[in-house]
Amino acid sequence: MASTQQSAFEYVQNGRALLEGHLQKPSLVVDEMRKNNIFSKKQVREIKFHKNRSVKTRKMLDMIIKKGEYASYELLKILYNTRNQTLPRTNPTQNQPRHPDLHQWISCFSFTDDPDLQSGLVSESGPCERYKRQLRTKAVEFLHAKWDQHMHFLEDKAKCKPFTYIPVVLDTDSSELSKTKSKYKKARSKKLKTYIPRDKGKLSPGHLLESSEKKILLVGKPGIGKTTVVQQVLNIWAENENPQESYMFYFDEPSMRSMSHSSQPSSLRSLLFERYLKPEEGAEDVVLCDIQNNSENVIFVFDGIMDVIGNPVLNNILAKELLCDAKILTTCRPEAEDCEFLSDWPSYRVEVQGFNNESIHAYLKWRLGTEDDYVCSVASNDALFSLCHVPMYAFIVTACISFSPCEAKNHPCTITEMYVRIFRHCMKRHGDQNVEYLDKYIHDNMGNIKFLAINSFQALLAKTVNLTEMDCKDNSVQHAFLTSSAAKESSTGHSFAFLHNTMQEFWAALFLLMTPGNITSVLQQCQTEEGKYLKYIVSFLCGLLSSDIAELINCVVPEDQIREISDIYLEKVIDSFLRPAILQGHDESHTELDADLLFVCQCLYEHQSPKACSLLLQKVEYELDLSGKYLDPQQCCAVSYVINQSTNKNVCLYLIDCTFSDPGLRLILGSLKNLQCLRLDPTTQCQVWKAALDSGNPSDSEGLLRLCEYEIHLRVMEKQDQKVWERVGEVLKHKRPEKVKFCLHLVDNSLHAANSLGKSIFDHLPNVEAIRFVKPVDLRRSLVAWKMEVRSFQQDILLHGALYQMETGLKRVEDLQAVLCLASTYSLEEQSKFILSLYQHIGKYENDEGVAVLPTLQTVFKSFPAVWYIHFADTKASVLLDVMKLQNVKKPVELWWSNDECDMSLIHCLPYISQLRFNDCILIQYDDTKGTIEGLLKLFCFAKQRQLETGEETLRMLSTVCSYSNFPFASDNKDEQSDFLLDLYSSAKSFELELEGQILPSLLTVFQSAQPAAWVLDLGTDKASILLEVLKLQTEKKPVRLKGWLETDQSKIESFLRCLPYISQLRIIPQDESDTEVKMPTLTSEQLKRFFLLHLLDHGDLDNTETGQSSVEELLSVLGFAHSDDSPERCLFLLDLFSHGKDYETQTGRKVCHALLPVYRSAPAVWSIDLSERKGSLSCNDQFQLSLWGALPVGSEWDAQLASSLLQALDYTITLSGWLPTVTCKAVGAVLGQSAPGEKLNVSLIPDSISFQGAALLFKQVKEFHKLKYDFDSGILM
Repeated sequence: MASTQQSAFEYVQNGRALLEGHLQKPSLVVDEMRKNNIFSKKQVREIKFHKNRSVKTRKMLDMIIKKGEYASYELLKILYNTRNQTLPRTNPTQNQPRHPDLHQWISCFSFTDDPDLQSGLVSESGPCERYKRQLRTKAVEFLHAKWDQHMHFLEDKAKCKPFTYIPVVLDTDSSELSKTKSKYKKARSKKLKTYIPRDKGKLSPGHLLESSEKKILLVGKPGIGKTTVVQQVLNIWAENENPQESYMFYFDEPSMRSMSHSSQPSSLRSLLFERYLKPEEGAEDVVLCDIQNNSENVIFVFDGIMDVIGNPVLNNILAKELLCDAKILTTCRPEAEDCEFLSDWPSYRVEVQGFNNESIHAYLKWRLGTEDDYVCSVASNDALFSLCHVPMYAFIVTACISFSPCEAKNHPCTITEMYVRIFRHCMKRHGDQNVEYLDKYIHDNMGNIKFLAINSFQALLAKTVNLTEMDCKDNSVQHAFLTSSAAKESSTGHSFAFLHNTMQEFWAALFLLMTPGNITSVLQQCQTEEGKYLKYIVSFLCGLLSSDIAELINCVVPEDQIREISDIYLEKVIDSFLRPAILQGHDESHTELDADLLFVCQCLYEHQSPKACSLLLQKVEYELDLSGKYLDPQQCCAVSYVINQSTNKNVCLYLIDCTFSDPGLRLILGSLKNLQCLRLDPTTQCQVWKAALDSGNPSDSEGLLRLCEYEIHLRVMEKQDQKVWERVGEVLKHKRPEKVKFCLHLVDNSLHAANSLGKSIFDHLPNVEAIRFVKPVDLRRSLVAWKMEVRSFQQDILLHGALYQMETGLKRVEDLQAVLCLASTYSLEEQSKFILSLYQHIGKYENDEGVAVLPTLQTVFKSFPAVWYIHFADTKASVLLDVMKLQNVKKPVELWWSNDECDMSLIHCLPYISQLRFNDCILIQYDDTKGTIEGLLKLFCFAKQRQLETGEETLRMLSTVCSYSNFPFASDNKDEQSDFLLDLYSSAKSFELELEGQILPSLLTVFQSAQPAAWVLDLGTDKASILLEVLKLQTEKKPVRLKGWLETDQSKIESFLRCLPYISQLRIIPQDESDTEVKMPTLTSEQLKRFFLLHLLDHGDLDNTETGQSSVEELLSVLGFAHSDDSPERCLFLLDLFSHGKDYETQTGRKVCHALLPVYRSAPAVWSIDLSERKGSLSCNDQFQLSLWGALPVGSEWDAQLASSLLQALDYTITLSGWLPTVTCKAVGAVLGQSAPGEKLNVSLIPDSISFQGAALLFKQVKEFHKLKYDFDSGILM
């Protein structure tokens, strides 16, 4: 710790600003000060009363400084002891200003007079610092040894380069994806992104080292650069000479594999001091104590976690049960991330994604020196360049070039071929052989080669990279490939490992080639969660089975045998990964894995066989669905290769929601000629089109147009490569049967790109069908903001189109208007906003530049909108007036306003308005009828006042635009229109009282012109009197629909009755049971009218008025019951009305029939009823029925049809009571005889008197009864 001569009081005063701004948990410090009796309880309460952290800190420091030196010294002691909780370190990875390191600040104060505290401080010359220097030395030596192992493959030592870190892409954007299930892909429970081609976050190893994150997981496929990143972290740490820096322990993959399945080391001491580095004699306890007490200064790097960690010490460190504040960096492959341990290990996840384009070029130039021909030859070979995004493969590519510079133009393009060449080179160097005798040398050492292959395979099955029980002789073949491992095995002191684990997988595949009987077992294990990591062997195996590779390894396995193995097993490989299945004999914990079509393509690319590709395409029915995948360049190369092998039938490729790198996209473009259809989501189409335009190859653009239905998707940015726009123009040059459709994806600040787009398309605008804008899937800004940006872009391109037309004379404005589809794209409301905004945009340009553009854009301004939608909250009436003058056409105006927003300047627009509407204001959004009416009345008052002042016919014009049948709506809105007009009249009367002036006369034409389908009156309100006054204004009687009548009072009924002379037809609206407590039966329309009439008679005293009888007659008339006095219809109606009256009295207990006396007193002298026309039942009492029987003709005048009609009208129900003479019984018997069998004839016989002869005549002709009711006497008589 650095010393200082300042007193504690001075140190606190000088550091006050730092503490006020950055001290964490001040309440914790206050509590410790209270324990040391520095603060009283009252002072603690005063400090904690403040909620803001900085205010609380300021209050605390004020009290401490007042108390002087002793309190200041105690504060510094507490801050040192609680520094991990209260004092922050720097965190450069956060998007905020870098704050000072307060750990460093507190450590600079000397606590020399406090021996207890001083013993805990780190002395610059103490054992802990010396151990840190030992760790740095070990780190440097380890890194040099690892790099020397890499350089061991280069024959010319002069070409060996010192270690230089070439940046790889590190991405922290990882998310769970839910993809659509396809025919060949099942949704995984957890699927994480595996490739993003851009170094978006600029994350570096230095950030990982300095980050405050305590658990960091680096994920990436084999060879992608995980180890390179953590070794660079180690390198950065080793080069830092700050004595206060941390301890770092790096365990490489061989060590991790060795310890993961072992009980050793059994303690933290043995892990650090026996497995890694032992401190100087006698310092172990001090160093271990410092590590345990200051675990925040410890960094562990565990490189290469495979699956389960069986060692308890490692488990406790990873679980933070040991050294809980230590930083842990781990690396793993993607398949290991799903294992039980890591899937539940919360961490800061970083994807290692290999080299981007810049890094590939930098790496090739660094490794190959200034030989630009070699660099260019690799960069121009897309297949080879795609491999180089994996650092391990880039190293092997450069190694192969170094081996055979004369073959630089024939570099290997498959991974397997690269490893085979490495294999042959190492064997050549080991035996010091010429190429001519190399095959013989390899064949002579087959025993050693097979031994190494067996050990590689067995170690892989055991999930370790450490090979034991190897031949230690200097002349053994293993020394050409293996290096001594840092791992210490319990069974032996010697352990070896390959340069990289991918080399071990290559040797394991070589073992399968030599022992093909094991292939089926490996394929079966690949289908399980436990064995899925073995699939990398299969990829190498497919490459080894290639006929191109066979001649290079025929000294290991004869070509004939390779062809035989290929014929037997290649289809099994395809089926295993295309249609995985649960293997028999495995426990139930093994779940079915996802079908992996992409991996099959990689295997077939390694195999390099058109026949095998055709077999795959047949199995998938020529459909490659890779939706939701993240394809790196190497995978794109494989997919492109498979597609290009199709000769008989074109392929359908599905790449929806995929992500690519630029080299990968170029490879996909190379296969377009073999595609029948290409399915892309809009975002992916942008990527593909950018790659096609960047390539400058016309065939790529033509192929994409064909497959994308002549749509070009482009991301539009402010800073865009002008070459892209130039090539867009080149694409448009060609005339095709189909016109091109542009789909633009706007990003932030893309407005200025409109000029560039315009320049590229204006010359060839007739070849463009449409320009539309694609809504982003993940809106980082609001949808409203995006729409505004689209509108601004369209206005800008119209402006540039007008300028282009003025400059060249070519008519482009009308063409632009057509391709932008403005009228069809925007709603009427949006059209109004667009045209007004365009006017302001053009006006600003004219003012700034002094150029008159508006005349050129006349066609745009006159084309739409058909209806103006104006919201005065964001529209000025003056702007509207200017545009209306420009259009010079009367159009309807739909106003959205409230009383507070109405703009009286609208008066000036009246000459250009055909109708004034408030449709949406009332019906859709605001439902502000009251505010609308108040604003409208203010407008009428303003128009009246202006007319008086200026003499202009302002009031007449306003009245005219409001005088149309559907006012204030665009179409018939029944109830709403009637309610609005009644409210308008009522408000106008109130307005007149307030202003002491007349306004209703101005509204007369409005009320007379409005033609509601029917005026609607809610009898439960007080609007009947208003309706009467409005109806009086009409020139003819109007229909009325009545609701709310079931529960009302007499005064409202009387007010309604006064409206009857002005009503042409009255329709009754059934009462909703939810609106009333009165239970109303379900009735037909006619029954409802009668029920209403009776209900009204029950509640209104019609008899007591001079017009009582007239009111009833008028009610009958408007209800449609008016008939001539002697018509059969009137007779029948009176009978039914009387019957319903009786029923109503029964249901309600009220008397209403007496109110009908005026009607029945005017009944016809002769009742005429046409029963043949009667469809329903005839309701009449018993006495009336007897009168009917007596009136029937008998003898020769008997009319059977009349009797049948009468029986039907009575619904086959007859009640016989009172005195029944023989004549009546004979007539009734004749009628009953007309009933046919099966009819439900119901007869009730309750006579006061009947003779035997009458009874006989009554039932003589009856064939069948449904029901017969009779009293006791009648029963005896019968």
